[in-house]
Amino acid sequence: MLSSVPALAVPAMPMLTMPVLPTLVVGAGQVVRAGVDVVRISDVAASLASFGDAFARRLFTAAERDYANSALDAELAAARYAVRFAAREAAIKAFNLAEVGVNWRELEVVRLPDGSCTLAPSGRARAAIGALQQCVLSMSHEGDYAVAMVLAVLATNEDKGQL
Repeated sequence: MLSSVPALAVPAMPMLTMPVLPTLVVGAGQVVRAGVDVVRISDVAASLASFGDAFARRLFTAAERDYANSALDAELAAARYAVRFAAREAAIKAFNLAEVGVNWRELEVVRLPDGSCTLAPSGRARAAIGALQQCVLSMSHEGDYAVAMVLAVLATNEDKGQL
């Protein structure tokens, strides 16, 4: 009998103030896609230690390498590489690029003057993505993990789906 079950005392939780998040406005003929990825920074550090610049050149653009390598220590450099790798994986998921065969460097993370970052797709990635109207990239790293999330608004064609 339910009336005999004691009620659980739940302490009052203070209201948290949340920062304003980037907003994606979606209208008719648009679709929202999302992707997220987590990367272990120590795995990227091990690859950098084993393969050095060859690893970085294969996966990252010159501008990304310059930024990562400007870090004051190897741990921060590895974190910068790892979070950019996570951003690429998140973009592959958000844009459904797994079967397209894009080059890793075709999904560049561009650092803006205010310190925020955005994605700059090029080549086959840009062609496969189609009509990208808005894209938000959020990245973070802490401890041994780097995480990135991509939210995108793409134009659609009512008859054919995503353009």
